[in-house]
Amino acid sequence: MADLIIQPNAGAGNQLILKDQAGGVVLTTTDTGATLGSGVDTGKVLQMKTARWTLASQAAYTVSATQGTAPDFPSALQVAITPKSTTSKITMQVFLGSVHRSGAGGGGGFRITFYVDSTALYQNDGHGHHYRYDVSSSDWYEPMQAADVYDSWGLTEKTVKVGLYKQNNGTFKVLQDTIHTLFVMEVEA
Repeated sequence: MADLIIQPNAGAGNQLILKDQAGGVVLTTTDTGATLGSGVDTGKVLQMKTARWTLASQAAYTVSATQGTAPDFPSALQVAITPKSTTSKITMQVFLGSVHRSGAGGGGGFRITFYVDSTALYQNDGHGHHYRYDVSSSDWYEPMQAADVYDSWGLTEKTVKVGLYKQNNGTFKVLQDTIHTLFVMEVEA
């Protein structure tokens, strides 16, 4: 089937108006775009920001922060976002392609916490950690991810950051040649 094209007559101000059976406006075109009717569900995504970190020029990123200290904030896993609404929700997701633990046996762990500017958004274990990966193996490689939804902080630009910590024994490194990604999306509530 060929494309179906519906277009108003040429001339400034001519519109195409689509209505539902009750007579409510669903879509109105303008000279340069279109406006959806007030009762139309738009999918509600207002904006999305991403940051990708590949560590191409580094051997690895060693996580040195321990529980009870300020986290490591990789500069490549940060995005600035200005919410468009005071009632929206902000979703955050980070995916680390590969984290390696080496050098010690016994209990150890890796922690991920979301921050807005310098404020931790959630603390669930008394140490300021959001997502916990606990391991007992002395040598492992794992992909890791964390995700959550928060209320809008208003119409002010702030920076979403990923804070990384290690716990107890071993060396923890975020490895090169894998993709690590931060997604921050504003969703209409």
